[in-house]
Amino acid sequence: MLSNIMKDIDKSYWEYGAARKKAKEIAKKMLAMNKPIEEIADLTELPQSTVLELKKEIESPET
Repeated sequence: MLSNIMKDIDKSYWEYGAARKKAKEIAKKMLAMNKPIEEIADLTELPQSTVLELKKEIESPET
């Protein structure tokens, strides 16, 4: 039984990570379209701080 619970937890954790990754991809596209930070955070359900970090990444990519 504990094994099934752990499998469910692992699956939920993976799904959360995948959803967050997709939200960040969408946020980057919205940033490229010059959408307001507040709107991006609202629509993607990412914290504004995360959206601002993504904006910094886009503006000064490391090479």
